Amino acid sequence: MGEVPSIEPSHRSAAQRIVRARTILLFLTLLVCNLPAQQSWHWQNPLPQGNTLRAVFAVDAKVVYVAGDVGTIMKTTNGGLTWIALASGTYNDLSGLWFSDAAKGVVVGDSGTILRTKDGGATWLPQQSGTLNALYAVTFVGADTGTVVGALGEIRKTTDGGTTWNQEFGGSASMYLAVSFNGVNKGIIAGSSGSILRTTNGGASWSRRFSNTSNRLYGVSFNDTSNGIVVGEFGIILRTTDGGATWAQQQSGTSYHLHGVQFTDARTGVAVGDAGIVLRTTDGGINWVQQSLLAVSWFSGVSFTSTFLGTAVGPYGAISRTTDGGKTWTAQTPDPRSTLYGINFLDASTGVAVGYNGFTMRTSDAGASWKSQQINTNDDLRGVSMLDGNTEVAIGTRGNVFRSTDGGVSWSSRALGLELSGISFGSRTNGIAVGRNQVSIPGSTEDRTLLMRTTNGGSSWFTPPAPIRRHSMKAVSFANANLAVAVGDSGNILRSIDGGQNWLPRTGIWPTDDLSYAVPILTSLRLNALSFADTNKALAVGDSGVVAQSNDGGISWTLHQTWSPQRLFGVHMFDAQNAIAVGDSGTVLRTADGGTTWTAISSGTTNALYAVASNSGTNSTIVGEGGTILGPTPGIVTAIAETQSAPTVPTGFQLDQNYPNPFNPSTAISYQLIANSFITLKVFDMLGREIATLVNGRMDAGSHTVFWNAYGMASGVYFYRIQSGESTLTRKMILLR
Repeated sequence: MGEVPSIEPSHRSAAQRIVRARTILLFLTLLVCNLPAQQSWHWQNPLPQGNTLRAVFAVDAKVVYVAGDVGTIMKTTNGGLTWIALASGTYNDLSGLWFSDAAKGVVVGDSGTILRTKDGGATWLPQQSGTLNALYAVTFVGADTGTVVGALGEIRKTTDGGTTWNQEFGGSASMYLAVSFNGVNKGIIAGSSGSILRTTNGGASWSRRFSNTSNRLYGVSFNDTSNGIVVGEFGIILRTTDGGATWAQQQSGTSYHLHGVQFTDARTGVAVGDAGIVLRTTDGGINWVQQSLLAVSWFSGVSFTSTFLGTAVGPYGAISRTTDGGKTWTAQTPDPRSTLYGINFLDASTGVAVGYNGFTMRTSDAGASWKSQQINTNDDLRGVSMLDGNTEVAIGTRGNVFRSTDGGVSWSSRALGLELSGISFGSRTNGIAVGRNQVSIPGSTEDRTLLMRTTNGGSSWFTPPAPIRRHSMKAVSFANANLAVAVGDSGNILRSIDGGQNWLPRTGIWPTDDLSYAVPILTSLRLNALSFADTNKALAVGDSGVVAQSNDGGISWTLHQTWSPQRLFGVHMFDAQNAIAVGDSGTVLRTADGGTTWTAISSGTTNALYAVASNSGTNSTIVGEGGTILGPTPGIVTAIAETQSAPTVPTGFQLDQNYPNPFNPSTAISYQLIANSFITLKVFDMLGREIATLVNGRMDAGSHTVFWNAYGMASGVYFYRIQSGESTLTRKMILLR
């Protein structure tokens, strides 16, 4: 594993998202994927998806829409018990959402994106916004008159329900992040540097109001025509009692950034923000009381349909619901969201992923479901090796190695050095861990290369005789029982042909006072990961999209350009020609010529991806930021219980009609089991050809829901069939593009 953040990543600012979106757009424009038999990616954790959500709009107690990164739009029609992914037709981040009723709505986002639906999100039509600036918020007064705001002072208005948009104001350096109207004519816009604009003529003109702050302002809400609240950075809350003409600062009691606010009646309002903070007022915004904290790492938006019933959204697909006005929150997407840095499969079914603060996840059904476990440590785990069905060895950033002999139930640990970054085993007993150590020198300390070896499956470790280097090694991989290569800082590559007992440098930049070796300098960039296809073919990847290729078992290396600006953290070679690399901003690259040329593949996320592993053939599983697990088959979603009462036991073996139907491109399929059973749930086309396997494993008795994403499939009739023993049920569904 490579150099990756050692703490849970925070959310990105609006400006950072603009830079990231333009970078990714340029990269994807340069690289057009034309590979045959390309694997499609499905969310296996978190479910139903893990892209950050930035906007929420509750139409009523049952119907709620959410939107976020990479064109994500989801909908619930049962108060959040299940969520359906809707096809937005864009990969742009979406930040603002508004619905006039359950069917008609508008969503806005990066690159001037405005999408409109008239059928409850079944189809979204792009509208001509007239700008390429990012749009952050949208509001309507009635069904036809709406306003959007965004970057570089962007203010645009529609009077025909969102079909056409005209510029009302522009050319400012300000970034407008929120907008609210407290009547047909009176409106407020809030944004960067404490910007507040006011209109009293429906947007024909806007005047600047004094906010007495330079903090960025994220949210605005009015409880009547006179009284309103603006919230923003460092817990700032501003209140007006004269329709926005003047503003006074209120005591919030927090320094956390506040991202959203909404009033449910004249006196009751809720604000949400960083660290999952929820503030509530019952006196029109004069006083605010903290209701909860740390429900999630942060809330980006909130929407209420009554004084007590509300929905909040946040990072990595997090959706929470309150029924008591924000005092307590229930996760409607409860899957774990701790970042995962390493993954390893023992066989086609059994795998384990490791990550932040000792967090682990494991699967026994090829990724259809993942169960979380926790090692008692605050060490970030960067790599793991499964030696057999019981024995596993993991390494962490604090220099500890962890070993389990009972399939991950319990773990022992021991300290090996300052930091461990990579681990690999050439056999069940012989393994290498790499990283960096620190030694004392007169008046200071100095980092040194750390190489540790075990010959008894991780029970004990020792330092093999190797040249001392002032470099950190980031990853190691065995080609067979004897041949191993380690890579790290400044393009340094070490090679062993005796199972890790002795090492010689092959490339790199070495200090002059180290032992002298005549090796070429490959690159000054850090190499973060490597993979062998066989004893000859190997690939290493690293910062700034660098790729190093070896055709002679690591003796010599050639540098290749992927044209990606992103750091690459993981690589896996399926064979001598085919490989996949993953990295920052959801980057997935694939080569079909051994690493000489690379093409970009859409991963469906911009979460950082840290590792990739294969469990069978050319199928691979990727892990990363926010608990991301992407695999070749969809994960199984179990509906959230509406109450805390005991679950109802199904009275029979049942397969429900998919919802929605017709659908595009995602639909939910629910089924019920009366007993613990081994089942398969598969999708077939009209000719009876198997299209997808949604479930293939043992499932508990009860109700289950799985999602099928038909991205890339042709419109038409499909059949889904569940089989348990000799019992089989089949239903028909329609994909309508």
